[in-house]
Amino acid sequence: MDISQVPKSKLTWRDAIRDSAFGVVRRPTRTLLTALGIALGVASIVGTIGMSQSARGAVSSVFNTQLATQVSFAEAGTSSTPLLSQKSERMIERINGVIHAGFVSQVDDAQPISVSRSPGILPGAEGSFDFPFTVATPGALETMHASVSIGRLYDNGFETRHAMVALIGSNVADELGITQINDGPAIFVNSIPLTIIGIVNTVSQQNQVLDDVIVPPDEGLIVGTSVGPPTIIVQTKLGAAQVVGAEGPYALSPDNPDAIVAQVPPDPSTLRLKIESSLTSLLLILALVSLAIGMVAIANTTLLSVVQRTAEIGLRRSLGATPKHIALLIVIEGAMVGAVGGVLGASLGILVTAITAVAKGWTAELSWQAALLAPVLGAFVGMIAGLYPARRASKLSPVSALRNGL
Repeated sequence: MDISQVPKSKLTWRDAIRDSAFGVVRRPTRTLLTALGIALGVASIVGTIGMSQSARGAVSSVFNTQLATQVSFAEAGTSSTPLLSQKSERMIERINGVIHAGFVSQVDDAQPISVSRSPGILPGAEGSFDFPFTVATPGALETMHASVSIGRLYDNGFETRHAMVALIGSNVADELGITQINDGPAIFVNSIPLTIIGIVNTVSQQNQVLDDVIVPPDEGLIVGTSVGPPTIIVQTKLGAAQVVGAEGPYALSPDNPDAIVAQVPPDPSTLRLKIESSLTSLLLILALVSLAIGMVAIANTTLLSVVQRTAEIGLRRSLGATPKHIALLIVIEGAMVGAVGGVLGASLGILVTAITAVAKGWTAELSWQAALLAPVLGAFVGMIAGLYPARRASKLSPVSALRNGL
């Protein structure tokens, strides 16, 4: 019989997939352990994308509530006529997006205060003390979200009556030993009494006021020689800080807007993207390292499988399987193991994202594209890992394979 008339051996895709699947499922424990490396890598990628998307809203919220809604305006230089005053509050509040605005300044050459044995002051606290004085309008207290541990804040009614009152920061209260103000403890500046009506313990900005004595503007010149460079602090609506910072100088000084300097926080979206990009890049690098480890694990396991199945490979070759057929079976088997790792990794990544979001109080945002592509990525990595073992298997001759495998 002419050997040229012998039909060439054929291997259909159905047969290749069936035989490879049999090789995968007949050792389920080894398959799962081999796929674990791929699963960890894919889980890292899916989890990284999911947590980055989930954290995006949380990062924006933090910056919006803490920094991104706070703008301040100050004079660029010194001038004989101050450009900023209490009236500047109303001028800046006309800008769309402004919630509150306030006038803040430091008192220059503030006089020392003296403390008597007035009610609420501990014995031993009397004497002379040097504390900074901050002039702040009621609007400024509202803008900086000042809160008191004891007492109350002054309001416009106190200003209208020119009441001689003061607030003290929590650090000042600790040094003076003031623990309660029910009986109206007072401090004295140039023998002028200032009744303490509250102890400020928290502010969202201008944190130095916790170390200061805070007084209404009318009392600024009573406690010092002059009022220092003023600042207009502003709280804006969500996303309006950039616009308010640009329009503020024109509202405060239409004739010379360059004389007003605006301090605007970084755009939260830009800052968020920078943080997210850095975090995502780092986690993706770790994910790729995990994938590389998984690829090596599949390659080693597949190579070991080729050694263990030498007799099977020799039998297939003797029955007509070509080297390409053997290589195809090994590569498909590696791809299947990788796909199993991809499915496990996608499930694990989604679970980790959901748990993290719940624990942090975020809204979980899952990337369905990443979840669907995870098995494909795992199969690709597994296929690449199976190339070298497939090449080794395809080079086995039928005779030597049968002899060594028996």
